[in-house]
Amino acid sequence: MPTPLRMPSERVLPPGPPRRFAEELFHLFRLARRPPLWEISYRIQHNNDLDGTASRETLRRMLTGKTVPSWKTAFAAFTTLCDLAEVDPSSARYVDNNRYESDSYLEAFESAWNDAHDYDPLDRPRVSRVETVPDNPWGSASSTSKPSYDEPPF
Repeated sequence: MPTPLRMPSERVLPPGPPRRFAEELFHLFRLARRPPLWEISYRIQHNNDLDGTASRETLRRMLTGKTVPSWKTAFAAFTTLCDLAEVDPSSARYVDNNRYESDSYLEAFESAWNDAHDYDPLDRPRVSRVETVPDNPWGSASSTSKPSYDEPPF
């Protein structure tokens, strides 16, 4: 029996654009009562109104945040999950207690897809660890300290 598909923990898929993309799809996957991936793929392949297609493996990788496919593929998965979940893509995705309606499911998904597609983990600022070392390494620990960086100076 296959392992049930679960949303990865934040340790496995940290907060950020790829996680938000996966969360948007996974939300619909849950609303659709976790249909088998073969069924989603079959429906995508047999829907002549969709330009994209997605295999079971592509769907699994999207739902677990391991890939951000082309818009055609992402939109095909999104549309099919909306159909299975009986969700109108143009309805409000978030509604707060003050009756404020936010973006639609489609707008929230497209925004998450764009952010994840543009995301480059190497663009994050690097943080180096700063330690203090005495001016005189042979002196006492109470001597004046200055920062020492574990990054090379070049």
